[in-house]
Amino acid sequence: MRSRAFGLLPGIALALAGCSAGGAQVEWSIPVGGMYGVHFADLGDVIIVPRGQAIEGYDTAGKKLWSVTLADEAQSCAAAGSGAMCVAGTQIFVDRDGQTVARSDLAFVGQAGDRAYYARGEEDGVVLIEEKADTPLDQLGASAQVLARYEGRTAYLPDGTKVERAGTTYPEPLQRLLDEGVLTVDSPWLNPAGIASVAQPLADGFVVVEAGQAGTRTEPSTLTLFDLAGNETARFQVTPVLYMNVSPSWTRATLEKIAQDAQALEESRAFVFDDARVVGFEQVLTDSVAPGYANVEALRIEGKTLSFDAIQPETLRLAALDYPYVSVAGTGSQTVVATFDLTTAKRVAEASCWLSDATYCATPTALEKVNLSGRS
Repeated sequence: MRSRAFGLLPGIALALAGCSAGGAQVEWSIPVGGMYGVHFADLGDVIIVPRGQAIEGYDTAGKKLWSVTLADEAQSCAAAGSGAMCVAGTQIFVDRDGQTVARSDLAFVGQAGDRAYYARGEEDGVVLIEEKADTPLDQLGASAQVLARYEGRTAYLPDGTKVERAGTTYPEPLQRLLDEGVLTVDSPWLNPAGIASVAQPLADGFVVVEAGQAGTRTEPSTLTLFDLAGNETARFQVTPVLYMNVSPSWTRATLEKIAQDAQALEESRAFVFDDARVVGFEQVLTDSVAPGYANVEALRIEGKTLSFDAIQPETLRLAALDYPYVSVAGTGSQTVVATFDLTTAKRVAEASCWLSDATYCATPTALEKVNLSGRS
């Protein structure tokens, strides 16, 4: 499980993820609406969500357990150790019972098994520390187990040695944290190449994705690949607009295959799934004579039509989940949300869904964790 620490190192920002089901199996549902794109913490038995100037905790039956009022607006929450870290002007750590502690000097980095990793601010820099995941709130950040130190713009091992890559391998224990998904190759703890500040991380390098445009002004999508040293290794231009979330487990070879598969399509748009599968599609407009004034009312994919209430193009949000599921959201005469099985064109959820460590869905009235296949 990975989340990036907020506010203590340059280039580090907090990230986490966050239905009314048709064919989907709902694992839990809480009465919190409009959670589109809002980062929350799923702790298994407790869900912690940011709600304006408050943090709220719910159980999996949908019951509100507690609410904590804050001085600033809560922007996001992420699972951290045995509780969560929320961002509200500073880092607010909260446990399952709603107890909180504000820590401007501490940020969650990631977790692997029963160990959690934090960035702790000190007078002469920032240190990366390891703690037990079940460390109580009042003891967070007290660990003496320092794995690396960040001073100025450079990361060092505890003995003062600059963190440097030997081929494709980093010094321990940082390589272990990379293998476990706690860190990615763009982490400041690895002294990455400068391109890391604008690129997305891969397993063996970086990619810069420049989104294309379809319609009256067609512009190709551009994928530029870099190795770990920051050297450009390849650049691809593909005609379809790509809807994808770049996985840090992908390699440069994965992106090359995606580019080749996308360029072979006849469609003007394409979903790219987490397994790197590429599926082309077209948007269906309400007015084909005057497309510049038309709304989008369907997607045409592999000979099937995925229909929904008309959506204004500028509000349309599309997402590829685990194949074969895709999600649609936007605004027309009202909020429109739907998730489809593209192999059958059937709706599996009347909701906007997205993929994180699990699949979550949002509606105007609820936030849910689901199994879209409907199987346990």
